Amino acid sequence: TINRAAGSLQKDQNLSDIPDKAKARAALQLGSAATATLTTSTTDNTVGRVLKVGDRGLGKTIISAVSIDFNTYQFAAGETLFLKMADCTNIPAGIDTRYVIYAYVNVIGIRDVNNNVAILIGDNGGSKYYWAVRSTNTSSVTTWSVKILPQSAADINAMPRDPIGTIGNNGRMASADSPGWWLVSLDKPETVADFPKYPNGNRLYSYGFMFVARSGNIWLQQYFTHTGVSAHRQTWNGDMSEQTPWVIDYSTANKPGATDVGALPITGGTITGPVGIGTANGLGGNSIVFGDNDTGFKQEGDGILNVYANSALVMRFISSLIESLKPLKVNGNCIATGEIQAGNGAVRLAADGNVYGTMWGGWLRDYLAANFQSKGQAYTKAESDARYVQNIRVSAPQERKFWDGAGWSSNDSAFATSIWMVGGSSNVGGLYVRYVQKNINGTWINVTA
Repeated sequence: TINRAAGSLQKDQNLSDIPDKAKARAALQLGSAATATLTTSTTDNTVGRVLKVGDRGLGKTIISAVSIDFNTYQFAAGETLFLKMADCTNIPAGIDTRYVIYAYVNVIGIRDVNNNVAILIGDNGGSKYYWAVRSTNTSSVTTWSVKILPQSAADINAMPRDPIGTIGNNGRMASADSPGWWLVSLDKPETVADFPKYPNGNRLYSYGFMFVARSGNIWLQQYFTHTGVSAHRQTWNGDMSEQTPWVIDYSTANKPGATDVGALPITGGTITGPVGIGTANGLGGNSIVFGDNDTGFKQEGDGILNVYANSALVMRFISSLIESLKPLKVNGNCIATGEIQAGNGAVRLAADGNVYGTMWGGWLRDYLAANFQSKGQAYTKAESDARYVQNIRVSAPQERKFWDGAGWSSNDSAFATSIWMVGGSSNVGGLYVRYVQKNINGTWINVTA
């Protein structure tokens, strides 16, 4: 026999005689895994046991299809399953097994009681995804809440961010029948029968986006060109077609013209109806009023323009004359290039200055010629004054003496006013005489025989 050394390990003890096994494992760098127990099955959920590759579907490249009872299966956190749905039971309501034949299941989370769990389910075709939560109440009643995870905007009744279709050459705008954005890309817009046009027949810019909205039979299309002009059309009975008219939207990129909004262009045009400036028009017809609703101009016949003041007709313009129906006052000069007439033509002032009237029996020039001498054939005032007596008088008295044998005194038309004698008749005597005088042109002249 072999003597056993003190403290030596005995083979038949299978290392059980190591006094400090923890130190021995540490010395061998075995870590804590050396004392852990492996799981005994793929669904072993004993706490502390070490998972193997394939447990709960972890780490395997191929997972076999299995079937479960959704209400009683003990899901584990992080578990992956591949289910054959036809063989499963208690499938949560909301999972459409008509289309989900095989499904992948990923366990998202586990609660601390009743194995309440949240799982992600996706069919193997990738067309449907579900979020399912299992809950078990205190009465041990298990319920599921299932939500379909959206994969597209349509799944949540949303509008796609990107265009869902394109309108190209030889297409139809009416073919855009699904809600969302459509790309419009045409180099030959004339090939699209229902492409929007301006009122003058020109087509809008043919590159842009079209927005489509639908609610039952209500169908809206709105086209936005890359140049900023837009147009829209709508139908209420679902019959969008080439005959559905477009409405061109006014904007800074498509400003309306005057005729588009029933306005008068600055280049001129026709106004049909009365016009009021600063007030409503009270004259009616073809008229314009200014500030006062019954004061202005009114056309009342071919070639007839009337002027009204407070509804009273005050002046009329016609092709042959201008008629004032009220007294006409002129402050300043009044200039006429032809005759001036009064009394409906009974009195006329000709351009040459001649005057016509019944007072003169016709023209004044003729009247004067018939009743007055013309220049050169009549005396002037100075000439008349030099020829005619303007006044008469007697001169101051003068003394004339006479005596016997003196003879006759001068005969100069003087007349005696008194006589005196000295003694007898043969003595010397005297007379006072005066002359008759006439005033011609301011000069007194003795009247002679």
